[in-house]
Amino acid sequence: MGLTVKIAETKGEKEATFHIRYKTFCEELGIAKKEKYKGELETDFYDCLDTTKHYIVFYNGKPVCTSRVINENSDVAKQNNTRFGLSIEANYDLKSYEKNNKRAEITRLAILHECRKGIILSTLWRYIAKSCNEKGIENLVAECALETDCLDHALEVYQKVVQDGLFDPNYNVKRIVENIPKENPRYLIKENGEIKIANILKTCFRGGLRVIGEPSYYKNFDMLIMPLNWPTDFRYASTPMKRFFKR
Repeated sequence: MGLTVKIAETKGEKEATFHIRYKTFCEELGIAKKEKYKGELETDFYDCLDTTKHYIVFYNGKPVCTSRVINENSDVAKQNNTRFGLSIEANYDLKSYEKNNKRAEITRLAILHECRKGIILSTLWRYIAKSCNEKGIENLVAECALETDCLDHALEVYQKVVQDGLFDPNYNVKRIVENIPKENPRYLIKENGEIKIANILKTCFRGGLRVIGEPSYYKNFDMLIMPLNWPTDFRYASTPMKRFFKR
């Protein structure tokens, strides 16, 4: 199996990442509206910034997986009246990250359905962590979709993961979005009275990410999300995390 990971540099490579995102978020999951995007390319404001890096995985020469890293941007921070100019700051106050030397945001993870293999994701994440760590970025923050728009269910997920010891005690970000929809949810994640944790969230935990705050509402995808932190230095990784990245 030929796996190659790189930072997208050309227009064609970047558009390939946007198309993977479109196929995943618009066509497969249906959480983003197709009519909002032109040319089957799912993009937003942060994609055009020089400080944003797009990572792409080629499987046997075909682009199949992507994620991006939004780095700090003082101009965006000033424009949005935030601390670091990151996308996550539309939903959370990152005051607890001011003590760090450097931080960034990992976001827009997308993998084509037919290529959803653990080794592809672990290879991508290992490459991103190494790349960021070499640049002095100690932590990556993220927002993980909980696959529900039901606040009560999202809070049950939060309570469960905290009880399971999956909260990072070094950080505690404050939710700043208060107008979370509470009525007529479309996506419920309870089966036979048991709360269901999204597979992507389980994968994040295996990869070493930890919860750093309560659920919030991500209006672009009409979905509730959970904020996570990911240390980029694997020397102190847990045993399960080391196993995950040995694939």
